[in-house]
Amino acid sequence: YVEARAKRLRGARIYLGGAHGSSVLGTEHIMMAAALAEGKTIIDCAACEPEVEDVAQFLNRMGATVTGAGTPRITITGVPNLCGATHDIIPDRIEAGTFVFAAAMTGGDVVIEDVRPDHLFSVLDVLARAGGTEIQVRFEGEAAATEGRIREVVAGCGVEDASVVRIGRADVFQLKIAPATK
Repeated sequence: YVEARAKRLRGARIYLGGAHGSSVLGTEHIMMAAALAEGKTIIDCAACEPEVEDVAQFLNRMGATVTGAGTPRITITGVPNLCGATHDIIPDRIEAGTFVFAAAMTGGDVVIEDVRPDHLFSVLDVLARAGGTEIQVRFEGEAAATEGRIREVVAGCGVEDASVVRIGRADVFQLKIAPATK
């Protein structure tokens, strides 16, 4: 680890690319430090994961100025101080993806509550490309803003049979996977 001290950090241009790609935690740590740094910080080759976007939203609610989160270039303009804020963190997409694959391996059904369906499209795409399964997906609740848009995105990921239904206020992701018929 590195231990460093400074009276006040100064903004800089930081490149996070490399042989193994960008780092989610590295991107988040730089964003948090840069929020209180003097001047502007630009992160090139930043991680684009939903967790990075979520931290940026939280920082902005506290008074920071973070733009570009979710893209490879994030700009943070330092502010003198941050204030308190209320923020609901996003659901764990890795945990949800684990349950999706568990259902695929067992040929079972699974209902995952409080999940962001838009964070699982890459998981569904990988599953569809693996073949050997028939995937049925239904999104319900707040995350299903419009029936057509999400159906198009899911279909574009290789999922053949998907439907979106808006029921109540709870976010529910339902997945039914059965062995493919030959």
